[in-house]
Amino acid sequence: ASGAGGVTGTLPIANGGTGATAMPAFSAYLGSNQTPSVSTYTKVAIDTEYYDTDSAFDKDTNYRFTVPSGSAGNYFFYGKVEYTAVTANSRLMAVFYLNGVAVNQGRAQTSPGGTTDNYAQVSWSVNLSESDYVELWTYYSGESGTRTFETPKCTFTGNKIT
Repeated sequence: ASGAGGVTGTLPIANGGTGATAMPAFSAYLGSNQTPSVSTYTKVAIDTEYYDTDSAFDKDTNYRFTVPSGSAGNYFFYGKVEYTAVTANSRLMAVFYLNGVAVNQGRAQTSPGGTTDNYAQVSWSVNLSESDYVELWTYYSGESGTRTFETPKCTFTGNKIT
């Protein structure tokens, strides 16, 4: 970035800066309801951004974050998937995929008795290389019938931390 006095790159603290360079970050959510199949892993079509500092989140086609060139390092991710009308004794999972492979998951188990909305969430800290990509998937097992992911209750957020 170019600032006052022709300073470029990281603005030193002595010149009013933070001493840090900007790091890739995004936050996005499901913009319209999605209906998954029962007992099938389904990619969550996160298609609406709150922000995307480096245009590294693909909200239009693949619904994934890809590490930009020059931005390898440690990242933190958070994902949440909320279902409607979850039946008793059902299992929900929010799952992160790295380069097409499931690597980390969070689960929720519903209690006996009744039907309710419920969610699963997952967080993950990981070292990534340029061009690595991370996606949010989900899995539901329980009684058959229509389940829906709700907008904007399904979210996917990530940022470089070092």
